[in-house]
Parts: sequence; C-alpha cells; structure tokens
Amino acid sequence: MWFEISLGVFLVAFVTASYLHRKVEQVGERSEEENVIVTYSKSIPGCEVRRIFGYVESVVTVPNDGEEIYTSMGEQSAIEKLMDKARSRGANAILELTVESEEHAVHTKIRARGLAVRV
Repeated sequence: MWFEISLGVFLVAFVTASYLHRKVEQVGERSEEENVIVTYSKSIPGCEVRRIFGYVESVVTVPNDGEEIYTSMGEQSAIEKLMDKARSRGANAILELTVESEEHAVHTKIRARGLAVRV
C-alpha cells in the first residue's frame, strides 16, 4: 500500500514538474522574441546589423491640456507601437529613434520613427 501511494505521489510530482518546466521554457522563448533594442544612435556597440527592414513609424494623439503626463505617456505609447511594428517585420532592434511632437489646439500628435533591423 505504501508503495502505491509513493508511486502516485511521485507520478503527480513528475507530471507537475514537467508541465512547469515546459511553461518556463515557453515564457523564456517568448520574452526573447518580444525584446526589441531601441537606441537613438546609428549602431549598437558589440552588435552587427545583419538585416535592414526599413523605417517604421507610429503616431499617437494625446489631449493637449497643459499636463506633461499625457505627453510622456504618449511618447511611451508611440515607442511601444513602434516596437510592435518592427517586431512584426522580423526586427529585433530599432536604430536612430526620433520622437517628435506636434501641438494642435486640443491635442498633441506624437510621432516615433526609427530604422528596424535584425542584429
């Protein structure tokens, strides 16, 4: 009887450990794929550009009510959209990042642009 219980506990532990190990591997793979290096410069020290996908651009509109928080959130959102566009093309880095803002009467347009590459 003790042998059957021990075997059952062992099997449950083994199956659980295998499942968790597989999940950790999937998360590790996904996070590597999702990482995009973003820089204002024309190169990344220690990295060689292997493929150029071209320029990517994103535009975000935020309210223009004198609060800086909207502008900084808009810049972050524009850069995240830019990273998504670069990733969808197969890039893992963005070089020569530029972020510009254009103020209008009731809103501000924030434009992020950069060169999508694979390093």
